[in-house]
Amino acid sequence: MTEKIAIISDFDNTISIYDVCVGIFDAFSWPNWRELEEETYMCGKGSQTILPVLLAPLEMTAKEFSDFILSQFEIDPYFSEFVENCQGRNWPLFVLSDGFDLYIKLLFARAGLLHLNFRANHLQWVGNKPFLEFPFANHACGRCGNCKRSYLEKIKRFGYKVIYIGDGITDFCAAQKADVIFAKDALLSFCEDRGIAYRPFDNFADLNRALFQNMR
Repeated sequence: MTEKIAIISDFDNTISIYDVCVGIFDAFSWPNWRELEEETYMCGKGSQTILPVLLAPLEMTAKEFSDFILSQFEIDPYFSEFVENCQGRNWPLFVLSDGFDLYIKLLFARAGLLHLNFRANHLQWVGNKPFLEFPFANHACGRCGNCKRSYLEKIKRFGYKVIYIGDGITDFCAAQKADVIFAKDALLSFCEDRGIAYRPFDNFADLNRALFQNMR
């Protein structure tokens, strides 16, 4: 029987070339937002606590927000090829982000990728202010807004071997349950510190070579 393989990928600084949340907060949030975020994590709390705080200073129309996203951010130019490679092998691809669904929709729509299965925290505009919801949170934990680990475990219950691609703090929990990890930045350091097997990558050109040229 052919092995069933599924792919889970983070979005920010993984599919997107730059971390979109970081770009938003650098431009519009509190001057000390990085310190506020670090203090929140050091206290054992996470994105459900800090993201509404960091969004609070934003005041703009939905169109102004969309224009900012589309003028400042791009997805990896090799990601569309990666999607085609997954489809050609019938490997389900899931994009899981602890960022905001609104900017993922904008960037995927421009790239013709809105058909992809993705989950993220729900951001909408009410007047000139953003309003954030966490429809995929694990309330028993409460750290991440979007519990990637819960979704990964659900996929594995269907008999899939899961290949996980990520870069950041919100990938730590889920990646430990994956069968294969592709890591960079904070996730790479996390794996090294704990002796967790991983394969490094920089972009989706690396992933296309590793998974579709070299993996047999």
